[in-house]
Amino acid sequence: MHELSVAGSIIELALSSVKPGSIITKINLKVGEHAGINAGSLVFAFDVLKIDAGLSAAELAIEEVKAAFRCRRCGLEQIMEIPPDKCSCGNDSFDLSRGRESFIESLEVED
Repeated sequence: MHELSVAGSIIELALSSVKPGSIITKINLKVGEHAGINAGSLVFAFDVLKIDAGLSAAELAIEEVKAAFRCRRCGLEQIMEIPPDKCSCGNDSFDLSRGRESFIESLEVED
């Protein structure tokens, strides 16, 4: 369950991004559907770790980023879970252009 180490990294990064004494109330996270992260497991791990980290008031909000594939020939980007068989230009070779990312989009903080 690598979500435990991901949750720990999120907590470390969030804490290092605010002034000492600030209270983090919400961490807004974006996670691509092909990032290999289970959102439910991540929230569970975060809820376990946040108490010892002094973030008991914090909520982890996860927004899923849909996958998108870009045609290697014409550059057309299509949002879908799996790559299409063929592009409208006839090409059958695609790159995953979105959907692997995971990052903290913003923090909500009380001073």
